[in-house]
Amino acid sequence: MYTRKLPFSAARHRAAAALVLALGVSTFVGTAAHAAPASLSGHAIDLQAPTASPAEPTTEAPAPKPTPTPSKTPEAPATSTPPSPSAKPTPTGTTAPPAEPTTAPTTEAPKPAEPKTWNGHTVTGDYLAAWNALDGETGPLGLPTSGVQSGLADGGAVQTFEKGAIYSSPSGTWAIRGTMYDAWKGLGAENSPLGYPTGVLHCGLTGGGCYQTFEEGHLHWSESTGAHATYGLIGDAWTRAGSENSALGYPVAERSCTDDVCTQEFENGEWMSWHDGTTASLYGAIRSSWLWNDGASGVLGNPKASQVCGLKNGGCYQHFENGYIHWSPSTGAHAITGLMLQEWQAQGSENGSWGYPTGAMITLDDGRFRQTFEGGTQIVGESSEESLREDIVSTARSYIGVPYVWGGTSPSGWDCSGFVAHVLGKHGIDMPRNSAAQASAGYRISESEAKPGDLVYVPGHIGIVSDRKGYMIDAGSSRTNTSERSYSWMTDRGATFIRVID
Repeated sequence: MYTRKLPFSAARHRAAAALVLALGVSTFVGTAAHAAPASLSGHAIDLQAPTASPAEPTTEAPAPKPTPTPSKTPEAPATSTPPSPSAKPTPTGTTAPPAEPTTAPTTEAPKPAEPKTWNGHTVTGDYLAAWNALDGETGPLGLPTSGVQSGLADGGAVQTFEKGAIYSSPSGTWAIRGTMYDAWKGLGAENSPLGYPTGVLHCGLTGGGCYQTFEEGHLHWSESTGAHATYGLIGDAWTRAGSENSALGYPVAERSCTDDVCTQEFENGEWMSWHDGTTASLYGAIRSSWLWNDGASGVLGNPKASQVCGLKNGGCYQHFENGYIHWSPSTGAHAITGLMLQEWQAQGSENGSWGYPTGAMITLDDGRFRQTFEGGTQIVGESSEESLREDIVSTARSYIGVPYVWGGTSPSGWDCSGFVAHVLGKHGIDMPRNSAAQASAGYRISESEAKPGDLVYVPGHIGIVSDRKGYMIDAGSSRTNTSERSYSWMTDRGATFIRVID
């Protein structure tokens, strides 16, 4: 087949290139390399590019392929595996786009709430946040009644509202309202012993109560007690005891102080504190007994500590400056002081033979003390000789009619020496058991010197001289039992009179 060579012009080159592309040829290189001939309408077209001298064909070998440089990455051969969804192809002959950031974009901080203004008073910043936390204009504070007023203690500031205020201080920005606000203002607000608020109002306490914390203490409120502050030594002690859940309940008054002591009343008692750091609570039956004994101005004085429980039979006690009050469920609360306390403790206190006190201590006319205990009536102390003698005779006379029992020593029955030992022992005079030893316990006096309460003795028998001249009280025999009778039969036998009372 004859092939005609056609001159290769630029226009034909472009037309041929377009045709090649239309026929699906993927690459065209306009260099010394040759492209395969293509057929077009039965004519072969030579796509050879013109040389520098068409008359003289080039005899040089084809130029070698340039070595790829590190900056150019050869394309990977096509495969049937789809590319990774995260892979993005880089167009040939172009610069790859910058790598995407590996960290998540930063979330933009929420914009602060827009200030609100009512009646010319704007609420903004921390005041607005505190107000909005209480539902803003529809909440318990109501609408603002002033702007922010600065210049308070410690650099504080305040904005007032219809039913309270919001205070800002180094302790934060906090709202205070209602009864709590009134009570705090009554104490001096930020200049009070409580200082600035440090938290919000908390409710749901015992009895539906509420509280709010302050720099130096608390305000507590209940429907029955109102709002009152607790702070300092008393506030700390009350908190340790359990606050409103303690035995004392809620405060019912503010703390009051003198030069020596501070006192605060609570629902069920009171707390006291002293400058040395001592604190004590008073409540219940023990407090009632203390008040009955004239409180701090009475014989007991001030408490030295709070009451302690866990004693015998579920008892409790409290220590005071000059004595104790002991309580048990079966005996009640009673004070013990002075010599009676010393004697009771020597007997083992509530664990001894005396047991718990069952009545108040009474001062007798002769200056001695009498008090009833579970184990009986006790009399202690020294009296005038005359009063003591009267009491001895009175005690002896009270046993008239007790039967004579040889060897007996109790009011159920006794002999002569058992009777004398019992009566004198009731008045603090210890005597030996038999009549001869009793006669030797004192010193001899004449009959004319004998006084009521002295002893009259003959070998084998002894009695107590009565206040009736020439009479004695004795347990003579089963015929006379315990009686008051003349001692003339003894003097007829040379009786001896003995004095045991100094």
